[in-house]
Amino acid sequence: MIATDASNVIVIGAGFSGLAAADALNAAGLAVTIVEARDRVGGRARTQQQENGIWLDYGGQWLGPGQDEMYALAKRLGHSTWPMYTAGKHRTLFSGRLGAYRGSIPLNLPLRALSSLGYAYLRLLRLMRRVDRNSPWLSPRAQGLDSQSVGEWMRKHVRHPDAFSVFRIAVESIFAAHPDDISLLHALFYFRSGGGFFSLAESEGGAQQDRLQRGVQPLAEDYAKHLQQRGVQIYLNAPVRSVEQTGCAVTVKSDTREWQAPAAVCAAPPILAHDIVFTPPLPQAKKALLNNLQPGCAIKCFAIYETPFWRKQGWSGSAVSDVPPVHVCFDVTPPDETRGILMGFIEGREGVKYTELGESARRNAFLEALANWFGDEAATPLDYYDHSWRNDEWARGCYAGVAGPGHWTSVGHSIRAPHERVFWAGTETATQWNGYFEGAVRAGKRAASQVIETLS
Repeated sequence: MIATDASNVIVIGAGFSGLAAADALNAAGLAVTIVEARDRVGGRARTQQQENGIWLDYGGQWLGPGQDEMYALAKRLGHSTWPMYTAGKHRTLFSGRLGAYRGSIPLNLPLRALSSLGYAYLRLLRLMRRVDRNSPWLSPRAQGLDSQSVGEWMRKHVRHPDAFSVFRIAVESIFAAHPDDISLLHALFYFRSGGGFFSLAESEGGAQQDRLQRGVQPLAEDYAKHLQQRGVQIYLNAPVRSVEQTGCAVTVKSDTREWQAPAAVCAAPPILAHDIVFTPPLPQAKKALLNNLQPGCAIKCFAIYETPFWRKQGWSGSAVSDVPPVHVCFDVTPPDETRGILMGFIEGREGVKYTELGESARRNAFLEALANWFGDEAATPLDYYDHSWRNDEWARGCYAGVAGPGHWTSVGHSIRAPHERVFWAGTETATQWNGYFEGAVRAGKRAASQVIETLS
């Protein structure tokens, strides 16, 4: 049946990009309906309240300098932020050697490793500055940069094994994908869109600086309630199966209902948008683009302790290691929580492997890594939790779509191009903070402006 509410625009997806698009469209006086496949809003933000009273961000969780839209949204809706705990020494384990360092760079590595890292970073910085953030495919030497993977570039320019490990871990932590699966041009664009390599890799002063009190999903929920109070209609449990355009009407269909409007905004992740049947069909370049932007694989593992015991020992809770499958760890304990929480990632190809191996294998691997870093006390937490986004039906991976070699120079030009009266949002379409909630909000606003211009 066709929904009876009269809408000017249908928005597909109730993540931050869809919500931001609806916000801007509603503010322009347009009637908006949001259609969401999940039973909740927030998309790749998911905050889980556990029976023991602990809340955990299973999805994206950080904000950092330059993410002005997300900070403004949090302030507008009354959500406070708090800084990640970074006081003390950070742990390293490379080539079988335990070490400690302070600051952003593990200066405890061998001098040759640090020299190799510095050389690689300077080369990367020079390449990154030449990339066109709005149109990467138009960058100087775009074909050559896009034809090789990040892994290929690393094997040429990062020669010391410890330096190579640090670089690989940083890349996998940023993309949740193996360096061999990432176009060098995509990586350079991504780094530039987020303010640089170190901006994306760092905690203090970087993209991992701040957390939202109560988590990220509650912010999305309050955003949705705010929009509903202003008249925006939101339908949950309604995965979109097809989008048909006839004349000046766009019909969006789920399994049990359909909606009509003069325009639509698709804010679904590319891998899900690819499965929607469009009539008339999407251009081949757009179809290929959606298929090419495969999401990375991230498993978030959490260990809960009676106290954050590592702090008394002078550790920050941050750690990095070349021992698979857990390469990084953080102290994610909220400031008002007496218990301690350590969180680590299993990512990329190892994330795929450990998703299939199951929770017991993930738990054992995570606790072994924590014990290596912080001692035997870390091996016996009160509770353990994890979440693999690869198992999430409406994400199929995380953090965002990753472009492999050849993507940008073959089909990248279609990334934001409307399909008649269907417009495209989502963090993967952002030119700033691509892959982050900040990028999602910016992309939603940009898509809304395209719709407003078309309908005016």
